[in-house]
Amino acid sequence: MKFYIYAHYRNDTGEVFYIGKGEGNRHKSKQGRNPYWENIVKAHGYKVEILEYFETEDEAFQAEQSLILELGRKDLGKGLLVNMSDGGEGASGAVRTPEQRKKYSETTWMRTEAGKASMRGDLNPAKREDVRALLSERNAHRDPAVRAKGAATFRAMGDAHPSKSEKHRTMMREKNPVNDPLVRQKISQARMGQSSWNAGVTVGPMSEDQKEKIGTSSKKAWAKKKASGANLFSDEGLARMKEATRQRSLRLSKGTYTTPKGSFVLISEAAEVNGVTSKTVTKNCLGYVRDGKNYPPKVGWSFTPRNVATSQSDNVSHQSPNNLLDV
Repeated sequence: MKFYIYAHYRNDTGEVFYIGKGEGNRHKSKQGRNPYWENIVKAHGYKVEILEYFETEDEAFQAEQSLILELGRKDLGKGLLVNMSDGGEGASGAVRTPEQRKKYSETTWMRTEAGKASMRGDLNPAKREDVRALLSERNAHRDPAVRAKGAATFRAMGDAHPSKSEKHRTMMREKNPVNDPLVRQKISQARMGQSSWNAGVTVGPMSEDQKEKIGTSSKKAWAKKKASGANLFSDEGLARMKEATRQRSLRLSKGTYTTPKGSFVLISEAAEVNGVTSKTVTKNCLGYVRDGKNYPPKVGWSFTPRNVATSQSDNVSHQSPNNLLDV
């Protein structure tokens, strides 16, 4: 026998609260149940019992309708069943006619004017204090453990994101098309003759309040990073800053320092190679005055001003030393 009728019982009271017709595992399924059925099951749980088997589906429908009528529907005030219809409309694979749909709509209490009125205004259960308190109490996110677990999950998801990996960042930097000289050249050519986006824009000086806010924010960020014990800069970042500082120093250099171990544009490099301080390099190359007496540069040490050094490198093949000194 393929078809049957079944009953669902509340775990707390043992009372039957739903009658249905089914086949296969329909009696165990939670799919396609109405909200009232779901509320009872969620709050109290349920047990299932197959009441009787039938040879045909029509016989099962008739038995379902008879049992629902006998036990009574709760929405009509005639019993404890949360069925939303009188049964007999769930034929397997059936295609509803407009007349059948209209009849089902009319017999579903929540679609009637009385049913709709029961959910309006203060009659709506969601507006009752006891219902709201119960929903709030059952909200899982009120539990600190649940909230902590959720927060930990989100943090783990963020930490696992590829963008947080140094390997990923390095790969993206290497693949950045702007690093390709040909691409940079094309961009430069495309922008030739175009005015800058901020051309003609005048930005006034920051107020003291803005400066103070920016300064305070920066100090807090640096203090937090120092307290964490992490490196303030990556090795790559430090190397870039050192090279940028060196290039700036080269641009601002005033000349060339000649020492026994070579010539240097940067006084810091001359001091490092010769194993002395920058002050010593200055005294040895430029000479110094002490107690009113002038001391000349040390033998093997000298300083050539930048303009003279440049002229020497550009014109050494066709200018005499005397001409170079006169530049």
